[in-house]
Amino acid sequence: MAKKKETIGTGKARTSAAGQKKMPRVQKKDALGIVECRGITAAIEAADSMVKTANVEVIGSQKIGNALIYTAVIGEVDAVREAVKAGSETAQRLGELYAAHVMTRPDDTIFEIIEIISR
Repeated sequence: MAKKKETIGTGKARTSAAGQKKMPRVQKKDALGIVECRGITAAIEAADSMVKTANVEVIGSQKIGNALIYTAVIGEVDAVREAVKAGSETAQRLGELYAAHVMTRPDDTIFEIIEIISR
């Protein structure tokens, strides 16, 4: 039997017909922030600093290959900007920051893409 990937999210995880966990559906927010870094310690600490710094919600986090891990948050624009800045600084301090970006008013399809990637 194939090993199931675990994803990090908020709320209750949904289960697909095949029994795989899915990310919970998210409500549309004003902004989406993504921090991508190398190393699990840097990723966990970056996510922790993001949610402690601003009123944001983690909607996805997963290893995407070559020790790179992304963490995505949603919230109000200023809160997401503040969270991504804090997460980026933490990731740089503990590991290697690969990318950080804030998208204002993301289209609903972006959340579908994040859900697919997080499987």
